Amino acid sequence: SHWLGEMEDLVGTKLVLRGKQMKLTAAGEAVRKLALRVLGEVGRTNAELLSLAKGDVARVHIGSVTAGIAHLIPRAVLAFQARHADVSFQVTEGVFNALLSGLEEREYDLVVGSIDVRAFGQHLEHEVLFADDIAIVVGPGHPLATAKSVSWADVFGFPWLMPPRDTLMRVRLENTLLERGGAGIKPKIETGSIVVLESVLRGSSYVGVCSAAMAAHLQ
Repeated sequence: SHWLGEMEDLVGTKLVLRGKQMKLTAAGEAVRKLALRVLGEVGRTNAELLSLAKGDVARVHIGSVTAGIAHLIPRAVLAFQARHADVSFQVTEGVFNALLSGLEEREYDLVVGSIDVRAFGQHLEHEVLFADDIAIVVGPGHPLATAKSVSWADVFGFPWLMPPRDTLMRVRLENTLLERGGAGIKPKIETGSIVVLESVLRGSSYVGVCSAAMAAHLQ
């Protein structure tokens, strides 16, 4: 309590609403995020200093959604290392919300994901790397796999595997289904894992959804 009072005196505003349960004010939440960024930076700096002391190479930590893993990052890493062989990379796959949180807390050096309002956040810079789309995919033994042409009505009658709720791809998919007459479709399986998607499609009549870059990679 004494420490908290000193912090509030330092910043000149209330950081916590006191009561039966303490709750951060808007200023308190801003200070919390700043503290996480600083702690993350201190942790990364300490790890880098230890690595240098042991003679390890420099390391870049990249976080990416699935589309980046399939389309861009492996080739970019190899091209970079062809010019800078003393740099190593750690690549972590995840959903965009978690990746952005990790970036803000300095867990990642950069992240690859979808450009939407979240990418315009304070303290963030962004650059468009490539365009991608949503693809509807089925397994090689699916009844539609050899069809010469497929309509939206053709895929509505099969069980669906979709990306998790609250992901940009899921939002875009549901908007498309609404426009195409499939508003009532609910997924039987939800996952962001390409391994799960590929395994399910291989032995079933499921219809899956992934990025067009990943669909091309899976062919």
